[in-house]
Amino acid sequence: NKRWWIVVIISIICGLMLAAACALCVVWRRQRNS
Repeated sequence: NKRWWIVVIISIICGLMLAAACALCVVWRRQRNS
């Protein structure tokens, strides 16, 4: 089957989006506190 790479790509994109969201939250909190 060639569907596994679709799942891999989706999981990687979701992981990157979550990492970016966490980074934005941290930066936003730091800017808001200062």
